[in-house]
Amino acid sequence: MNEQSTLAKMMPPLMRFMNAISILPGSLPRPITNVLSQKAQITLPALKASATYFKIMQEGLKGKRKVVIHPFNFPPEILHALDVAPVFIEYLSTLASMAPAKYPDNIFKYLDYSHETGLPGTLCAGQLGGAGALLYGDWPKPDLILSGAPGFCDVNSKILEYTARTLDIPLLHLDMSAYHDERAIAYFRKSFRDVLSRLEEFTGNKLDPEKLRKTVDNTNKVIELYNEISGLQAAVPSPVPNLYAFLNVAMKFTVGGRPEAIPVYEAVLNSAKKKVKKGQGSLPNEKIRCLMLYTSVYFDDKFNDWLEENGVALLMDILSYFPLTYVDTTSTDTMIDGLAEMALNFPMARQMKGPLDEPAGWAEDMVFLAKKYKADCCIFSGNPACKRAHGSLRLLSDRLKKEVGIPTLNLEADSWDRRITSMPAIKEKILDFLEAIA
Repeated sequence: MNEQSTLAKMMPPLMRFMNAISILPGSLPRPITNVLSQKAQITLPALKASATYFKIMQEGLKGKRKVVIHPFNFPPEILHALDVAPVFIEYLSTLASMAPAKYPDNIFKYLDYSHETGLPGTLCAGQLGGAGALLYGDWPKPDLILSGAPGFCDVNSKILEYTARTLDIPLLHLDMSAYHDERAIAYFRKSFRDVLSRLEEFTGNKLDPEKLRKTVDNTNKVIELYNEISGLQAAVPSPVPNLYAFLNVAMKFTVGGRPEAIPVYEAVLNSAKKKVKKGQGSLPNEKIRCLMLYTSVYFDDKFNDWLEENGVALLMDILSYFPLTYVDTTSTDTMIDGLAEMALNFPMARQMKGPLDEPAGWAEDMVFLAKKYKADCCIFSGNPACKRAHGSLRLLSDRLKKEVGIPTLNLEADSWDRRITSMPAIKEKILDFLEAIA
């Protein structure tokens, strides 16, 4: 048996902390919020939402719910509506990569262990960290693994398939076309329904139409709030803090469809409206407006703060972009179809599965966002596994230069593994870049 490492050691105190957070009020009286900083106003409901997610995970680990591992492109709404415990695989990787210094194994133990078992070093740390924790024995075996990122994140699908086969865990696979036309949507709807039917059979939980409707209503409310926030982000200076880019990803992939997600977006929106009314930005002195073309740097929870300290407003990264339409709640069928179509527009599933320059492709979306948010520059950071992104970055950066007139920095960093490019080196590259374009 392997000696316990990062997550096995870190999760008990983290669970206790989240249990303590769960008893706090979800919101504070206005006289108190009025004197809090913008980040503090947002952090409290975000912690409450995260505490709910951890409580559901705990119930799963104690056998009160079926535990389902899922990738970033699967909407957790269906899993919450089915009363299972969804565990977002990239969330585990991010937790490990952000571990405090007293857990020096970090995500490294899981990545290295996976490589020692024969998995290639070119796989994505975003999934391999969490899967490595399962393979190493630091995270309990789930009841089911749901895979579903073929064509745009093949390493995701193969890592989850390998983990399921190695640990003898039931596997469900959601298939997706490389296209985005009506035929592709119809094909994905069928695949989505097949997976849902098998989820019901496996868990023994029948999807309740009223529970699904409440879940979808919550999602529609978040979409409404998200769209309003997105509109305010176009203001110069931006009234939305850099923290939002990370929180939006975390909320959508963990508590999507849960009522606890709504206060987070309300806090972001209300605080941003106050900034706009006062003619202020979230940053004391916004100098540069930056768009992250791909995944951001997740292994350092102070990275976004550091950008702010240097006058950089982080407008968005690819994982925080959700161009979603409201889900029709007329019937169970319309809700299921709506969630399926929503999944097709999740980050990367939307941009990376087809030709680079097709509508909703990576280049089209990034050029659109750069124009909409009046970006001054772009930064690319990803993972060595993202061959398609690396291979087409020059085409995208050329378009951004020609059509928007802004430069792109290639960090050559890994979003989860700080050993690829250290944080001091990342900061130095960004500062040099900012100085060059000033």
